[in-house]
Amino acid sequence: MTVGTRIEALVDKSDFLTLPEVAHLCAGGETPILRSHTEAVARFFDQKSRGMVGREQGLMGTVASCRRLVGELLGVSADDIAFLSSASEGVNQLSAWLDWQPGDNWGGVRPGAGRPATID
Repeated sequence: MTVGTRIEALVDKSDFLTLPEVAHLCAGGETPILRSHTEAVARFFDQKSRGMVGREQGLMGTVASCRRLVGELLGVSADDIAFLSSASEGVNQLSAWLDWQPGDNWGGVRPGAGRPATID
């Protein structure tokens, strides 16, 4: 890409609830909200309000559908897909799965070396 190259947007500006006149780069959780997010949140609240029936028939069905679709996208079984709450949880899951041996060092992170990503 050269200076002055225009990058096409992935979604139209009108798809956002509000959109400031700045570019959000590496914005973490502070990015603009899509209008479709309000529909997803409304569905979640509706399902959650139905108690265990909503959990089993709605929420868990949504998770299963997402796992299947991501599995298809990646060419793996839905059983191989997991959704975690954060990157730290992912690092913790990985570190728990590894067969740590005395002297092992994974990118400067090792059990008992502090809490770089809450690894103990």
